[in-house]
Amino acid sequence: MTWISKFICFDDFIITSDTLEKGASSLFSDELLNVILCKCKILALTRVSEQDRKNIIWNFMEELWENYVNARENNLPTTFNLLVFFNFGILKDGFTENDKLSIIKGYAKEKGFIKIIGTEVHITKKGLKEFQKDIHDWDINT
Repeated sequence: MTWISKFICFDDFIITSDTLEKGASSLFSDELLNVILCKCKILALTRVSEQDRKNIIWNFMEELWENYVNARENNLPTTFNLLVFFNFGILKDGFTENDKLSIIKGYAKEKGFIKIIGTEVHITKKGLKEFQKDIHDWDINT
């Protein structure tokens, strides 16, 4: 499971999804996290199943590749706005675009196939090599 957290509020301390992405989550074991969650207000906390995570990543990467190929064929820029991707996968109710973007940003950091700067995304050299393979790291059944 992947945790997507908007805000976890303590008396005078807030953990946001950015804080969690920067490593605060590594400080919390599941047991400690359960204790902390019992002692604080949770404004928004979502669990994303591994299958939903894979669907989000697969749909995003496939759409990115289609956009890349189209851009190359038409001599257009190969850097794209993250916020205009349509196919983030079919998910159960309760997931927002921010949840999905958080998954994509985490995948980008973890694998290095894409680079995200602000709201722009582009395929790295490592990503171009991966796209040339018959089976990709992000394929759902791998």
